[in-house]
Amino acid sequence: MMKFAVGLLIGIVWYGVGSPARNEKIFPLQGAMFSLCLNSVMDTLAFTVIAFPLQRSLLIREYKNGNYSLPSWYGATILSMNLLSIVEVCAISLPVYFMVKLQFT
Repeated sequence: MMKFAVGLLIGIVWYGVGSPARNEKIFPLQGAMFSLCLNSVMDTLAFTVIAFPLQRSLLIREYKNGNYSLPSWYGATILSMNLLSIVEVCAISLPVYFMVKLQFT
C-alpha cells in the first residue's frame, strides 16, 4: 500500500511529462526513473541488511538442531524476498507508468 502511494506521489510530481515523446523531455523523465529505481533498490537492500543479522541467532540454533540445511534456508529466504520485491516494484511502477505517460517502444 505504501509503495502504491509513493508511486502515486511520483506520478503526480511528473504528471504527463512523457507525452508526447520528444528528445527535449528526456531530462525530466530521468528524475522519475531515478526515483523509481532508487526507491525499489534501497528498500530491498535495507530489508536484506536488516533481516539477515536479526535472523542469524535463529538460523544458527535451528542449524545446530538439525532442522534444516543452510542452502535450503538461503534459497527460501532469497526466493521469498524476490517475490515480495516483484510485487512491490509492480505496485510502484504501474501508477508512474500511466500517470507520467511513459510509452513502451
